[in-house]
Amino acid sequence: MLELDDLSKKRPATAEIPNDHDDSNSDSDGDDYYAIPSGILLVVSLIFLCFPGFAFYLASNDSPEHAVTPLERFLITHLGLYLAVVGISLLLRAPQTSRHPLLIPLTFGSSLSALLSYNSTTVGSFGTLFFFSQLGLSLWGFYTLLFGDEPARSKTTGADKRTSSFIFRNRAAASIRKKEWRKGMKEGN
Repeated sequence: MLELDDLSKKRPATAEIPNDHDDSNSDSDGDDYYAIPSGILLVVSLIFLCFPGFAFYLASNDSPEHAVTPLERFLITHLGLYLAVVGISLLLRAPQTSRHPLLIPLTFGSSLSALLSYNSTTVGSFGTLFFFSQLGLSLWGFYTLLFGDEPARSKTTGADKRTSSFIFRNRAAASIRKKEWRKGMKEGN
């Protein structure tokens, strides 16, 4: 007889693991570890986005009169945008969710990057190539946001409802496990 656990009842909360260190101000210390690098990244990204020539001024040794080419402006703008994405994702981290903390900021950042690269005519075909790569990344992110949740589990059998027994006769499918569970329940009565 096949025995399955009844998962219709709520599971008890997991016990807390005792810590060996002092928890008196652990929340405030944890926020500082994310706020400081995030602030640095956001400041650098704002400098890159607002003053793209300033980075080349700091990097140049010989001639501070270096004119920024359109390709350099394009690349430094997108670098600033992605530094802002990483900085925002550090601020909006959510350890309780099952989604990756970069998913939402990277999706919207790549959408904005695709829009900027689509509207740039100064870099030639590189802008089009960059547009298609960023469009693919943003579409993948939107698809993951819409359909990338945790798999649905059966309350009765605990099996994954996305699998099926069609074509390949998957014995771990929810429909097969539920049929076996019902057969066991009938035989038990």
